[in-house]
Amino acid sequence: MFRGGKGSQMSTDNNKTSEKRLPYVSTVFVVGNDAEEFNIERRTLWQDVLPDLQNMGFQSNFDLEFCDVALENGELSNAVAEHVLKMWKENPRSWMVILLGNRYGNVSVPTSLRKEEYESIRSSIFEENGNVRVFEKAYTINRNTPVEEYRLIPSAIKDKKQLAEIIKALQTGAKAAHEEGAINQVHEQRQNRFFSSPLESFVRSVLQVSPCRCLFLLRKFDQLVADPNSPNAFLEINEQSSRKIEDLKNEITLKMNDRVMTHVLRPESTDINYFFNSRDGDKYREKIARQFNEKLKNHLADLNPPLRPEPPRSAIELAVNEARTHYEYLEQQLSIGNLKRDYDKRLDELAGVKVNRGVFLIQGTDLCGKTQALCRLYNKISSKDAYKIIFFTNLTYSSNFAHEAWRTICLNICEMANIDAKEVLEHFKLAGILKCLEQIVQKADKPVCVFIDDVHLLKFGHLLSQVGRRTESAPDKLSLFMTSSNVSPVNAVFAVTQTVNVDVISENEVVGMVQKMAENVDRKLTNEQLSTIRPLMTSKEGILIAKSVAHEILLNGSSSMKGGIEGRLARIEKEFGKAAVSNVVKYIACSSHGLTRLEIHDAISADREALEEMNMPVVFSLLTLDSIIEALGPLLRKVLIDDRLCLAPSHSCLYIFLKSRYLVTSLEIRSSHLHLSDLFADLLVDNEQSPRHEIAYQTFSQGIKRDNGSPNFRRLRLLWYHCLHSGNLDRLKELSLCHFEYVDFVTRYFGISHLLSLYEECATQILHHDLQVLSEQVLVPALVTMARDSEQLAAEVIGRLRFTRTDNSPFLNNLVDQAMSWVDLYNRQPLLVPLTCWISPPATKVCRSFTLKDWKPGNTVLALFANHQYILISGNQSDPGVIYAYHIASEQLVGTFKGHTAAVTCLCSSNDSSFFVSTSADKTVKVWVFSQYEPTMSLTHHTAKVTCAILTSDDQFMITASADSSAKMIKVETGDVVRSFNDHTGSVVSLQLTSNNQFLITGSGDFVVQMWDVTNGKCISRMGGLMAPVSTLAITSNDAFVVVACEDETLKVFSTVGGQELHELMGHEGKVNSLVCAQDDCQLFAATKSKIFCYDIHNGQMIDVLDIAQPYPICSLRISSDNNFLISPCGPKVTIWNVTKRNHDAHDVHADKEGFLTAVALSNDDKYAACGTNNGIVALWDLEVCQCVFTTVQNKGDPITCIRYSIDSQYCISGNQAGCILILDAQNGVVVRELFMHSSEVLSIMSLVQNKMISCDIQGKMVIWELFGDDDTPEMVATGVKPPIFVPPTGRIMVGHCSLSNKE
Repeated sequence: MFRGGKGSQMSTDNNKTSEKRLPYVSTVFVVGNDAEEFNIERRTLWQDVLPDLQNMGFQSNFDLEFCDVALENGELSNAVAEHVLKMWKENPRSWMVILLGNRYGNVSVPTSLRKEEYESIRSSIFEENGNVRVFEKAYTINRNTPVEEYRLIPSAIKDKKQLAEIIKALQTGAKAAHEEGAINQVHEQRQNRFFSSPLESFVRSVLQVSPCRCLFLLRKFDQLVADPNSPNAFLEINEQSSRKIEDLKNEITLKMNDRVMTHVLRPESTDINYFFNSRDGDKYREKIARQFNEKLKNHLADLNPPLRPEPPRSAIELAVNEARTHYEYLEQQLSIGNLKRDYDKRLDELAGVKVNRGVFLIQGTDLCGKTQALCRLYNKISSKDAYKIIFFTNLTYSSNFAHEAWRTICLNICEMANIDAKEVLEHFKLAGILKCLEQIVQKADKPVCVFIDDVHLLKFGHLLSQVGRRTESAPDKLSLFMTSSNVSPVNAVFAVTQTVNVDVISENEVVGMVQKMAENVDRKLTNEQLSTIRPLMTSKEGILIAKSVAHEILLNGSSSMKGGIEGRLARIEKEFGKAAVSNVVKYIACSSHGLTRLEIHDAISADREALEEMNMPVVFSLLTLDSIIEALGPLLRKVLIDDRLCLAPSHSCLYIFLKSRYLVTSLEIRSSHLHLSDLFADLLVDNEQSPRHEIAYQTFSQGIKRDNGSPNFRRLRLLWYHCLHSGNLDRLKELSLCHFEYVDFVTRYFGISHLLSLYEECATQILHHDLQVLSEQVLVPALVTMARDSEQLAAEVIGRLRFTRTDNSPFLNNLVDQAMSWVDLYNRQPLLVPLTCWISPPATKVCRSFTLKDWKPGNTVLALFANHQYILISGNQSDPGVIYAYHIASEQLVGTFKGHTAAVTCLCSSNDSSFFVSTSADKTVKVWVFSQYEPTMSLTHHTAKVTCAILTSDDQFMITASADSSAKMIKVETGDVVRSFNDHTGSVVSLQLTSNNQFLITGSGDFVVQMWDVTNGKCISRMGGLMAPVSTLAITSNDAFVVVACEDETLKVFSTVGGQELHELMGHEGKVNSLVCAQDDCQLFAATKSKIFCYDIHNGQMIDVLDIAQPYPICSLRISSDNNFLISPCGPKVTIWNVTKRNHDAHDVHADKEGFLTAVALSNDDKYAACGTNNGIVALWDLEVCQCVFTTVQNKGDPITCIRYSIDSQYCISGNQAGCILILDAQNGVVVRELFMHSSEVLSIMSLVQNKMISCDIQGKMVIWELFGDDDTPEMVATGVKPPIFVPPTGRIMVGHCSLSNKE
C-alpha cells in the first residue's frame, strides 16, 4: 500500500511553495523571412518531418505543436517575432528552427521605445527637418509599465508607404540622437535594432537565451548575383544587406556549430525554382529531410524523455495526485495577495479550529469572492494545528460527484494522518464513505479541516451518491468549510452549524484586486484607469468585468470599457476576426473541464469550412490562437491536468454566457461535440492525400494507446463526454463506455470509482438500457471484487453478461467478446475468476423515480418523446389544462405548454418528436411544436369531451375519439377531417391502430369494441360479449391480439383476426385504467390503483406485480421505443421500470405439464421449423440461429394436431382439435387467415402447387381449398377418407386409409 508519514502532507502555507510542473507539450517554431524564400524547406518539414515528429510525440507522451510563422503571418515583422520569442521562452520544452538564406529582409520599426528614446529621437527628427508628425502618430504612451514607454500603434504600419516614411524618420532621428550621445551609448544592439531587419533582431535575441533551444538551416546560393532590375525571392539585391546576412550567418556558425545545418547550392541560373524541380533539388530535399528528422527527434527527446505512465499503485496514490491539482489551483488563487475584505474579522474567528467545530457555510451571490474567502481561510489555519485538505468542485474530471469527492478527501486524510485506509478502500457508496470519514476523524491525532468550494455544484447520482436525508452533525474533530451560491440548494451531507454571508465585493476591494493583478505581471494601473474601472461594479459580473478590462488595459494600453463581458468579446472579435474567436471559444465552452491549446488548434484545423471562412487554407494559425487565449485573459482558467494545460471558462456562469453567444442552437452544440468526438476518436484524418507540392496538416494522433501499451489519457477523459453530448449514443458505446479496452484503461489508471462516475454522468443526461445494465448489473455488484483486484474486470464482465447474452444488445455482446480476447492475451499474473462472477446479475425493477413538485394529483396522462428521453405530462389539478415537459434523466422541468381550458385527457407524440397532439375535456384537439409553447393548431371537430387521440405511424394523420360517440380521422398538415367513424352509441374512450395503419379499433361505453377499415370507414368486425362499458384498449405490435378492459374490472384477450375471445386475465385488483403491450408481444401491463399487473398474453398467467405505493389511480402507461422501460405516472410520482425481456418460446414444460409438443413441421428450404403444443400454442423457429422467433395462440386449450409449411415455405398452416385451421406468415408470425371448414379434430394438412391445400379431419372429411381464398368456401369436399393421408405437391395421387376395409 502506498502511504507516507505525517511529514508527507501536501499543503500550502505562507512559507511553502510547491515545485511548478510543466505541461508535456513541445512547440516547434519555423521562422524565416517569408513563405516564398524557403518554400522547399518548409514543404519538406510539413510533408516529410512533421508526421514523424507527431508520431514520436504521441508515442513519447507529449503533445507536439507546429508553427510555421511564414505560413501564418507572411513576411516576418517585429511584432510577430516578439510574439514567437515570448511563446518560445515561456515553454522550456519548445524548439526553434530558423531558416537563413541569401536575403536579409526589410527593416521595420521597433514595437516599443523607452520614454527617453522616444523624446530624444523626436527632437533629433525635428532638428533634422524630418517628418515628426508621422513619427508621433505611430507611437502612443504606455503608462502601465514600471518605466513609462511608448508602444507602436499596429494600424500605423499597415500602409507600406506610411511605414516607409516612419522608418525613414525613425532612422534619421535615431542616428542623430546616438551621435549626440543622447541614447544607447552602452547597449549597441539596442541601437542597431533601428537599422536591422526583424530576422536579424530575432536571431540575436535567440542567441542570448541559454540553453539555446534552436536549430539553424543556413542556405547559400553560391556564384549567383541578383539582377537589380528583376527582384528575386531568393537573392538579395542590396549589397549592404547581402553583407549583413553573410556576417550574421558567420556569427551563428561560430557560436552554434553543433546546431547548424549548412548547405551551399550552385544552380546554373538565377531561376531557383528550376533548380529545386531538378534531380539536384530532390537530393537537397532528401538530405535536409534526413537532417531535420534526426536532429529534431534527438533534441525533442532530450526535452521530453520517453515516459510510460504506469497505473497508480493504489487508490491512495490516485487521491494524492488529485489533491495536488487542487493545491496548485489554491496557489493560483492565493497569488493575488492578502487583500483586505469586510469579512476578514469573521474569517479570523472561523480559523480558530481549536474552539470551532462543525459545518460552516460561506454563502453569497455569484462572483462575490467566495472562493477567495475559502482560500484565505485555508491559509489562516496552520498545518501544525490541523490536517487540511481543499477541494474545488468541477476543477478536475474527478471532482464532479459527491461519492468520488468524499472518497478522495478521506483517502488524503488517511495519507496525512498515517491512518490505515482499508475501510475507505472497500467502500464506494457515499453513505459508507461518510461513515468511514467519521471513524478517520476520530482516529486522527489532530483536528481535520476540510474546505470545499462550490459545494452546491457537487452532483449526487442515483448509483453511488445517494445518502437520503442526513441530519447528523459533523464529527467532533471535523471542521467543514464550504462555499455555495445563495440561490442554489445545498446538500451539505452534515447539518450546517453556521452560515457566513459574503456581500458583493466593494469598489475599493476590486481596485485592490486589479492593482495586485497588475503587480503580478510587473505592470501598474494609473489612477485615471482605476477611476474608470470603479463604475463597472454595478453589474452582477462586476468583479469579472473589472478584471477583464484591467487585463485589456495591461495588454493593449487602453480599453473602451463598454459593454461588459459582451463588449470585451466584441473587441476581441474585431481584433482577431469574429470567425476565429467564435471557433476558439465555442470549443472551450462545450468542453467538460477544458481543452489544451493543441486540441483547440486541431479541432479548428480539421474544419475546412471554418478555415475557408477565416482565409486560412492550410491550418489554423497557432499565433492567432495564442493571441486570442491571451486576450481572453481572466475569462479563462488554466489548470494542469494529466500533465496537460487545460483551458476552461474561469467561472461556472461563463459557460452559460459563452454558449448563449457562440452556440445558440442545440444543433450547434451537438455539432461542436460531434466534431470534438471525431477528434478524440482519431477520425479527423484526411484520406485524400494532398499533391506533393501542397502543404497539408494532419491532426495530432488521439489513438487509445501507444506502442508501449500505455493509454492516451486525453482520449480516456474526453471521448465519452463528447460522444454523449453529441447525441451519438452508438458511438458512445462502441468507442468508449461499452468498449472493453477503454473501460479497462479507465479502471486501472483512474479507478473504478471514477469509471462509475462516467456512468453516473450519463445517467443524469440520458435514459439508456445498455449503460444501465453495465453499471448497475455488472460494475456495481463487482465493486467488492474490483476493490481487491482491478485485474478482475474482464472476468466480471464475461461472467455477469453471459447470463443475459441472448437478450443483450450487440454492443454488450461485443464487450463480452473483447473481454474474452483480453483474457486470452493476458499474461501479467494468474487470472483468478471469483465465484461471484457466475451469479446471475441482480434484477432491478425500478430504474428510477422522481416526484413532481407542487403537483396536486388527479388523472395524470403522459407521453414520451425524443427517443424516450423526455416526457409530456398533464393532470395537475392546480392547473389541469397545462402540459409539462420533463427531462427524465435529470428530472428537470424543461417546458410548459398552456392552451387548454379544461383537463387534458390524452397526449401523443409524433415518431420523429417534431410535434405532439393533446386532447381535452374542453372539446378541443391541439397540435404543438416542441420548440414553441403555444399550439400551432386548435381543432374543434367534436361536440363533446375529446377522450383520446392516436397518430398513424407516418405521422400524416391523427384519429381522435370523443364523448359524442364518434371517432374522426384528421390530416395533421391541414387539420381537415378525412373520415368519421360514427356507429357507436356511447362515448368512444379508447383507440388502437394496427401496425400497417389499415385497421382502427375503437372501444366505447356502449359495451362494444369495433374494428374499422381506415381506407373506407366501414366496420368490418365487432368484439362482443362485454358486460360493461370499455375503459381502455391495447394491441400487440404483431396485431395478433387486442386486450380489452371494462368498467366491471374484467380484462379480456381477443383475436384480432377472428374477433373471438381467447381468454380472460384474472388476478388484478380493481378497474384497469390503462393498458400497454411490450414489443415482445408477450407481456401485457395493466394499471389499476397504485399497482401495475404484468401478464403473459399467450397463457394468461400473471408474471409480476409492480407496486408504486401511492393512493392514486394509474391512468397512463408507456413503453419506451427500445422496449426496455415502462413509464408510469401515479399521482405526483413518475416511475421508470425496467422491462425484462421474456422469450415466450422458452415454455416451461415442468411448470406446465400441458405444454408438450403435439406437432412438428420443417420448411422445404430447411431453414425454418414450426411446432404446436398441447395447450394451443404455435411456435416458429429460425434454424440458422436455433431460436424461436414468433409464437401465437391458435385457441387456448385446444391442442395443435397437425402443422405444415406451404410449398414456398412462406406460410405455416396449423390445425387444432376443434377443427380450426390457422394460416401464419412464416416471416413475421402475423396471422393471415383463420378457417373453420372442419367441425372435428384436423389430423392431416398437405400443401400443393398453385397455393392449394388439402386437409382431413378425424371424421373422414377431406377438403381441398385455396390458401388465399376470399371466403371459407372449399373447392371440393369428400367424405370417407380416414386420416392420415399423403398427397405429393402435384396433387395427382393421394395415399390414405379407406374406411371400408381396414387392410386398404
